[in-house]
Amino acid sequence: MATVEQVNGILDKIISAGEYLAVLIPGKVDDLLFAIAKFARQDSVLQGWLATALEPDPTAYTAPPEVLVEATYRFENETGMALTAPGSRLQAIMAILQILAEIRKYFPAS
Repeated sequence: MATVEQVNGILDKIISAGEYLAVLIPGKVDDLLFAIAKFARQDSVLQGWLATALEPDPTAYTAPPEVLVEATYRFENETGMALTAPGSRLQAIMAILQILAEIRKYFPAS
C-alpha cells in the first residue's frame, strides 16, 4: 500500500503537470482534476485520512468514505468550483478513489 508521502509525491507531479499544461493548452486541460489534486495535497483532513485508509476489498459494495463526501463540500467552499450537476459529487469522489487505486498499483503492499 502506498504511503502518504508516496501519494503526495504523485499529487505533486499531477499539480506540476497541470500548471505546465495549462500554460501550453489554455482551456483544453481539465481544471477540476488539478484543482482537486491541489486541494487534496493541502487539506489536513484528507491528509490524515490517507495515513489511515485501508485498501478496500475489490468485491465489496460500499458507500464512499464520509471524509471524501465532506471534502467535496470543503472543496466547493474553498475553490468556488461547484459540484452541483447531477452525479458530479459522486463522480468527483469516484475520481479521487480511482486516482488512489492507480497510485497504489505502483507501490507493493508492505
